[in-house]
Amino acid sequence: MKKLLIIGIVMFVAFFSLGSLVWFVHDKNILPNEEVHKTFSDENVQDITVSGKKSNIKVVQGNQLKLNYNGEKPINYSIHNGILKISEKQKNDIAPSINPFKKNKQNMTIEVPKKKLNDVNISTDVGGIDFEGVRANTATIWNNISDINFNRSQINSVEIRSESSRLNFNHTIFNNGNVKIDNGSIKGDNSIVRDSVFIIERGNINLKNMEKTCDLKAFAKNGSINFDYQDKPKDTLLKLNPSDGKKVVNNPNFEDEKTGNGKNILEFYTNHGDIKIN
Repeated sequence: MKKLLIIGIVMFVAFFSLGSLVWFVHDKNILPNEEVHKTFSDENVQDITVSGKKSNIKVVQGNQLKLNYNGEKPINYSIHNGILKISEKQKNDIAPSINPFKKNKQNMTIEVPKKKLNDVNISTDVGGIDFEGVRANTATIWNNISDINFNRSQINSVEIRSESSRLNFNHTIFNNGNVKIDNGSIKGDNSIVRDSVFIIERGNINLKNMEKTCDLKAFAKNGSINFDYQDKPKDTLLKLNPSDGKKVVNNPNFEDEKTGNGKNILEFYTNHGDIKIN
């Protein structure tokens, strides 16, 4: 009886292993791989709207309007009334795949000319979002779980909503910014932020080497706020309100938390965290 049991276990393991190998290899060979390489000649495109799910989306400066995509899911794209619309086609993702050959994300790069765009609207579930050298009047970003990066970009009005995200911006100009993140972080470097509001429920706000004329309201419910100037601040008034934390002003240019006429205001609030100005 014991010998039969051992033989049965050996046969089960052998057939299971063979079946899994065939399944994996077969699936690897039949997995779809969608590719799009499209150059658009329509020079009247001013708006870009992207509706993604798992795609990593990059918007970069280039010479022409181009779309490059590689991934499992096919995508739709069209131009109508000056708007380039791109969306992932939906597939049944209810049953999770355990096949190690199956990709989890797609990669999409949208190359835009140097001219200033009117509006960029991007929504994703888990794909990362990157802006590189982009100029736009407005940008709206909605995402669930991913990183958002801006580099050498200029956005006159930006709105960002995210459940869990690390927002990073470098050598970038934000005007009329409205950022709300539930969980994550906000980091800026060598940038200008004016007439903007940053809110984070859980996480820190760290802004370093910032320009001298920044004007910003920020609130960190469970986290700290650190602001570091690149040069001597100009015409700035500090309104620092840590509820349960320390307020530290290390920058020697402030006298009674003010420089010049104080028309630029840094108004910071924390519930459980420190506020530091360097």
